[in-house]
Amino acid sequence: MNEKNLSFTLAQLATSTSEFLADRRGVPLILGFLLVFLNFFVQFIPTLGWFADYDVLLHLGVLFAVGGSLLSSAV
Repeated sequence: MNEKNLSFTLAQLATSTSEFLADRRGVPLILGFLLVFLNFFVQFIPTLGWFADYDVLLHLGVLFAVGGSLLSSAV
């Protein structure tokens, strides 16, 4: 796949995602909040030590909420 094709595909993906989120502006914020909330409980599961040490769900939740709200307002 050449760069022009990849660029066009990524542009279409961003356009379709922003159009999908335009009618559902609160969904990324709610899912981001749920991921941050779930991060608190992951700390108490001993088998997920590295997952809790690096706060993976916390970072994903914040990125998802901010990125999703930016994409939904881009339309």
